[in-house]
Amino acid sequence: MGFAVGRGVRWAFCLFLASGFVLILCGVGRILDRVVPKLVVTFFDVGQGDSIAVTFPNGQVALVDAPGGFGKWNGGERVVLPEMLRQGRLSLDFLVMTHPDADHAQGLAPIAEQLSIREFLYHSVFGTTEVVRKIQEAVKGKGGRATPITGRSEFQAGSARMVLSPMGHACGWCGDNDRSVIVELEYGGCRVLLTADVEMPAESEWLKRGGHTIDLLKVAHHGSKTSSAKSFLLATSPQLAVASLGWRNRYHHPHPSVVKRYQALGIPLLRTDVDGFVEVSIHREGLMECRTWHGSCGVYRCSGRSSNSLFSALRRSRNSAARSN
Repeated sequence: MGFAVGRGVRWAFCLFLASGFVLILCGVGRILDRVVPKLVVTFFDVGQGDSIAVTFPNGQVALVDAPGGFGKWNGGERVVLPEMLRQGRLSLDFLVMTHPDADHAQGLAPIAEQLSIREFLYHSVFGTTEVVRKIQEAVKGKGGRATPITGRSEFQAGSARMVLSPMGHACGWCGDNDRSVIVELEYGGCRVLLTADVEMPAESEWLKRGGHTIDLLKVAHHGSKTSSAKSFLLATSPQLAVASLGWRNRYHHPHPSVVKRYQALGIPLLRTDVDGFVEVSIHREGLMECRTWHGSCGVYRCSGRSSNSLFSALRRSRNSAARSN
């Protein structure tokens, strides 16, 4: 009997030590998630609209767009702002409005009224719009500044870089979509391109200005047939693309021909209406790790970065897990 009790005590003690070790590992994992430098791009699930948060390796945060909605429902106020507050964020370093369409901009003012914004950035051609006026008022009321962008503008955030390119300056007939601000992000040899609602003419304009290959693409105009030209996708050659849109939206985005185009070119396409939020973490070694509401969606080596056995093994295991899900 004594032997049995002693063995039970030893097993209980071993289980106690093992559980403690697991908790320590989990704690270390959480600490590393906060300490290890990385660029995190989060595509919020805001229905038929766009809202993208960028957390830079030095801790600075940018928010690109936030939509309104239907009736009294506002995507910026009901989805984006609560998530920012949940993360303990009471301020933003950059608030970027790509263009004044309601599904991109109508949720920005409620956010600016609640959070402190260091700098509000927008295309100068939209400076007289009512939506810009409201955001300016909220930002300046808390000591922030509003900066109209007239040309290609670079912002350094630690070892990462953000480039804003306002489109359509020389286009007299362009609509607001082709005057959107395109946002580029660079970190660890990886490149991200957020294309707002630009259509094929602005995609071509961006390429003529010196466009280059990228690793992560925000699909332009929610997957509309007026965007994602084959020539643009071939020139940029993204490893992963994300489309932000609403479930069974009235515009029938993404257009079937656009979906087939991405499939034919072998570009994985994630959709917020199907996958929920999409979060892509970019590590300084040139590794791009993706997860959605459903779980892991793969690990990608950024173009131009040499591979090594550790990251190759991680990519194989994570991609295998994603396929099994």
